[in-house]
Amino acid sequence: MDKKLDITDIQPFITTILGFESCIVCEVGDHVSTEVYKLLQDNKVYYLRIAGEGEDIASEALAHRLLLEKGVKVPRIVAYGDNNNAIKRSYLVTSEIAGLPYQKDPAANSKVVFDAGKQLALINTIPTTNFGWIDRTVTNPKEFVGCYHTYTEFALNPRRIKSMVDDLLNLEIISKSLATKYLKYIENRKDSFDPGEPCLAHGDFDSSHIFSKDSKYQGIIDFGDIRCTSIYHDLAHFYVYEKDDFQTLFEGYLTVTDIGLNCIDKIRFEAMLFEFGRLWWMVKNIPDHVGNNHPILNFLKSVLS
Repeated sequence: MDKKLDITDIQPFITTILGFESCIVCEVGDHVSTEVYKLLQDNKVYYLRIAGEGEDIASEALAHRLLLEKGVKVPRIVAYGDNNNAIKRSYLVTSEIAGLPYQKDPAANSKVVFDAGKQLALINTIPTTNFGWIDRTVTNPKEFVGCYHTYTEFALNPRRIKSMVDDLLNLEIISKSLATKYLKYIENRKDSFDPGEPCLAHGDFDSSHIFSKDSKYQGIIDFGDIRCTSIYHDLAHFYVYEKDDFQTLFEGYLTVTDIGLNCIDKIRFEAMLFEFGRLWWMVKNIPDHVGNNHPILNFLKSVLS
């Protein structure tokens, strides 16, 4: 993981952005893929997003622009810079989405999740070239290009899957029985799974990225983890982390993109692949975030029991 910048580095840097010379900078929680700071300026709130070392944030900026054109409610890009001299990183300044994350808004209701499902479907209608992580070294991308030509290369490399299983087994995160069942589950289904054409995915979509206000859907935030993958990807992540609200989100999704009511097996398979990989990454990079009752572990046990 990249070394996090100190807020003392941010204060002098922010004075170089036109219109934000006198703003107040505040730290914002714990973000994994992108550093985020709140900017208070003239009674308005903005957010500063800083890319990792050696990465350009232009792909994220492109996502915001294309999504706004499609009618998806996402933050507007207010300022953008490539490899700023002061911090040696690329950055975005975005507008604020009003309201609170869905789970923290006492006035939120199921209609908020339904509307978010419709908007998630619009996100997944943006086509990409290839599958995989987006090349974030490109300064001015016109499209999203994944680093793998096929879904199999991206998600079904048997050596990589076996290596992750062995690591989690050796670290006693999973049992030998669960490891065996997992490998058998993937092997029995991989040849029949059809990911369809690659599309843009939010990447780690859950209720924390859905904002509501006065019981109305307001928008979706945080596109720092976008990637090129199957249409089932974002639904799969939500399925693992937000089981209680999944059906409502799914129903909203189907009003825009009809992927069929019988696609739950495909969503579950996608979740098996990528959430297992996410678990492995978390154990390696942020082990304090993984406990015995982590949603991914509970999901694996429920499916493989």
